[in-house]
Amino acid sequence: MIYGVATFVQLMAMQKKDAVFVTAFRPISTILVALIGSIFLRDALYLGSIIGAIMIVIALYSTLWGKMKEKENKVMENANLEQGTESKLEISRV
Repeated sequence: MIYGVATFVQLMAMQKKDAVFVTAFRPISTILVALIGSIFLRDALYLGSIIGAIMIVIALYSTLWGKMKEKENKVMENANLEQGTESKLEISRV
């Protein structure tokens, strides 16, 4: 039930923002599900589970960070290629 609510909120956020925005907050929903489950359902939280969740969150955010940097580099490369093409066109016109 808790996971369903988290999914519903993510779908609403996807309509208003981009899918990347939702992906960035996906690990946080996993942690919230574990915390709410331990509070309301009295599930046991073990140290290994907490450390594992932290490691997963760090890995996912570092992957998203890398994807963002890769996208920025591609945009910069495309901008440089377009400027180079425009410069060659201007030179050939003269």
